[in-house]
Amino acid sequence: PGSAAIGLKRFVLHAQPKQTAPVSFVDSDGAPMQLDHLRGKVLLLNIWATWCAPCREEMPSLDRLQAKLGGPDFEVVALS
Repeated sequence: PGSAAIGLKRFVLHAQPKQTAPVSFVDSDGAPMQLDHLRGKVLLLNIWATWCAPCREEMPSLDRLQAKLGGPDFEVVALS
């Protein structure tokens, strides 16, 4: 199987949301932010690196996903 299939086998879906450790970062406007500020939303948290070519390639798709589905209940958060 390809790496995507192997990755999906490792994906864990919990019946109830799990608490995460505090995560702090700076948003695109330079303001301090914490994941707790987004509590109650479904998040797609994408942790990527500027040196990672596949990461950079997927960014336009994530932007389109946010534009289409982003709102009060869902947000794409890309952390570099």
